[in-house]
Amino acid sequence: MVKITAEIRTKFPNIIVVWGGTHATICPEECIRHVDYVCIGEGELSFIEFVKNVQSSSNLDNINNFWIKKKADNTEIITKNKISNFLENLDEIPIFDYSSQNKYYIEDNKLFEGDPILNLSKYCIMVSRGCPFRCSFCSNSYFHQLFKDKGKFVRRRSIDHVFLELAYAKRTLKNMKVISFLDEVFVFDQQWVREFVREYKKKINLDFRCEFYPSLVDEEIVCLLKDAGLKEVTMGIQSGSERIRNEIFNRSTPDTQILRAAKIFKKYKITPHYDIILDNPYETWDDMQEGIKLLLQIPRPYNFHLYSLINFPKTDLTQKLIKDGFCNNHNAKKALSQWRMSLNSERNKEHLYHNCLVSLLSKRFIPKIAIEFLLKNKFLLKHPKIVIIVTSFANKSKLVFTGISMILTGKVSYNMFKHYLHDFKELIN
Repeated sequence: MVKITAEIRTKFPNIIVVWGGTHATICPEECIRHVDYVCIGEGELSFIEFVKNVQSSSNLDNINNFWIKKKADNTEIITKNKISNFLENLDEIPIFDYSSQNKYYIEDNKLFEGDPILNLSKYCIMVSRGCPFRCSFCSNSYFHQLFKDKGKFVRRRSIDHVFLELAYAKRTLKNMKVISFLDEVFVFDQQWVREFVREYKKKINLDFRCEFYPSLVDEEIVCLLKDAGLKEVTMGIQSGSERIRNEIFNRSTPDTQILRAAKIFKKYKITPHYDIILDNPYETWDDMQEGIKLLLQIPRPYNFHLYSLINFPKTDLTQKLIKDGFCNNHNAKKALSQWRMSLNSERNKEHLYHNCLVSLLSKRFIPKIAIEFLLKNKFLLKHPKIVIIVTSFANKSKLVFTGISMILTGKVSYNMFKHYLHDFKELIN
């Protein structure tokens, strides 16, 4: 954003540039250095007021949710306006406009007219805001503190409002075949889910995916969602070590809860994607071994989303890492290069070996007995090069197989798959 803003300033020196979003909300003191205005928190209503005032040349100094930078006598003065209360009724926010009129996007340094979402087969939607949990590594742990007196943190749209959007998307996106619900936790209100299921089968009737928290995986609800079209779920395990989950990640999820959820997904033939956080400096080799043993008990097939631990600014975990001397501040370079775990990044042998074993676990063509053998092999632990080569080959094989399968089933086009390969070239290397 610094680079883009500098480019804009060069070509349009008098134009107003406003930053907003997650990082601007967490680190406004950093962002205001580069622009004149920073919008914090939920910006829909505040930003509309801001734009109207710009159009009418009215005062911009007293708009809630805005930090403002001005110069007076060669001195920068920053005004920090108060943060508004949360919008309680999410139905007041209009649904997205996916018409191509007045829409432009940039790809490969070229400007295109239209909305690229119109060509996608997967439609992404959020039906709620906020997360009821406070995992230490997540920005929500900071948001709970920042917005503690701003109203109800977790809110959900009405059933009617959700289906207004889904019906519009189904009419507009001619290639739409699957719907992805991106809410932090889809099931935290069972009555809402029951109403959703009834309407979804009648009005939409497309395959969909959503995200679960282990303690909220209820067999009756999963059965209802499966009947409505649920095909895939994402669930955070984060660490196979119960100690790490409880003491470091602030996730009270015992092993039994995770295994119970995994067995329910297996029973109803729902494909699970489990989130795992690696490269955690608090994780000892004993923790890693314990984690592998738990993951070995999870029934296949499944996929892992493997992430390298990122020190998001001001989260509970980042504050602890700083206090304990593991990091000095937010490492932006690492966040860009290792959001998804890459085997070619530097780490000690134990963490590298552990990452390889976790990666191999999600490959059905790798027998679990082979993982058990590798877990006990102290020689390979000290000399992991062979295991790295095997893991890299397995990653590439699975990626190619998955790509071919998705092309044949019509989930993605060949060009889209090539695009994915380009994006994840560092991962597969």
